[in-house]
Amino acid sequence: MSEYLSAYKNKTVEALFLEKYDLCLKLWPVPYEEEYIETELGPTYVIKCGNKEGPVLVLLHGKAATSALWSPNITELTQKYYIIAIDIPSDINKTRFKKPFESTGEAADWLIGVIDRLGIDKFSLMGCSYGSFFAMNLSVLEQKRVESLIIIAPSISFTNIRKQLWYWAIKMILSPFDSTKMKFLEWINAGKPLRVPKDFTDLLIMGIKYANVKVKPLIHVFSDKELSQIKIPVLLLIGQKEVMTEIDDVVARATRVIKNLKCQIIEDAGHTLAMDKPEVVNPIVQSFLNGVHAGIKS
Repeated sequence: MSEYLSAYKNKTVEALFLEKYDLCLKLWPVPYEEEYIETELGPTYVIKCGNKEGPVLVLLHGKAATSALWSPNITELTQKYYIIAIDIPSDINKTRFKKPFESTGEAADWLIGVIDRLGIDKFSLMGCSYGSFFAMNLSVLEQKRVESLIIIAPSISFTNIRKQLWYWAIKMILSPFDSTKMKFLEWINAGKPLRVPKDFTDLLIMGIKYANVKVKPLIHVFSDKELSQIKIPVLLLIGQKEVMTEIDDVVARATRVIKNLKCQIIEDAGHTLAMDKPEVVNPIVQSFLNGVHAGIKS
């Protein structure tokens, strides 16, 4: 019997998912290295690419999305930055784990452990959706190590998710077809199809379909006290047509509590704005990071 838990329903669908994941990685637009980093939870899968002499940017993907879904953002970022994309434990991806996270402290210990084993001292964090929670969490608990924080389309962190998501969860149980899942992806993408190759869309559908629902994600809405501890430069990007959360509530709370915050609302974008609007998101992220590191040098 394996010492690891599985984020997949069974071994058959795990093999299918990982095969599709590898197909998506063949579309990764720049040369990269893969590595498994040993942690107390188990081996964590990371992708490394970009300018090894540049500042480090750690990427944390959304729920059931995998690191492959950063592909539309990578080319521009790797021109100046060294990218570490990490597959989050207990989610459906290449990382293996012995148990789900039980606390924010465990999540922070895991992530800083991966970064330590890579020999990295200072770094910036960029997280999308579920990944933004892990990025925010470490920024609360490891102020001395994190240089800046980029939050894209946050889900549960500033506020709870909207009740309409539960409607879709029930609908996909009652109508367990790929067509229903495609409609869900269009719903979170501002009502339109994803602008990514078919293999990426297939991977997202498989992530919804093949995930072991018995493995629960770590859920946490940060308190004002926790958020006020984030003193580093923060960039918040959120779509004008975000559906997971109430955009006004997220923006209002973020601007009230996080002092060194720049917030930008992306027009005609939904929850998947990093994939759907790379031509808009990438320059904003680059400009923010360039400003951060110019300030550090000065």
